[in-house]
Amino acid sequence: RTMELRNQQGIQVIIPNKDVFQNALMNYTRNGIRRIDLQVGISYGEDLERVERITMAAVKAVDGVLADKPVEHYYIEFADSSINYEMRFWIEAKGQNHYNSVRSLAIKAIKAAYNKEGITIPFPIRTLDFGIKGGEKLDAMLRSAGQAPTKRE
Repeated sequence: RTMELRNQQGIQVIIPNKDVFQNALMNYTRNGIRRIDLQVGISYGEDLERVERITMAAVKAVDGVLADKPVEHYYIEFADSSINYEMRFWIEAKGQNHYNSVRSLAIKAIKAAYNKEGITIPFPIRTLDFGIKGGEKLDAMLRSAGQAPTKRE
């Protein structure tokens, strides 16, 4: 005896009834709503309160985010190149395509808001500290020290 299902990619999945009875099943549409958890990292130089305000406004404006449910924002870790946070918001449980669509719209809205406001989403980097004072460029510092960089030909 088996249960036959079709997954998101249209592939038929055959599950023995024994497995169905012995393991938990997750039904994403039963409650009528579903939460999206989205993790993002921002630069260490950002004002965290400002980032939270801008992010909350961007996500709340996304079509498909339920206005009567809370949008939550939590800073979760200090990572190597970023301070990471998690956004949590609710949508109608209309299926995986709807979930993916609203999640994608939220990512686009956050990125657009950050671009507009000059907020940096960093990527892993290595910083070389030459002892340069804020705003001074390396070649200017070397010139002032009498060690102008040479040009390669």
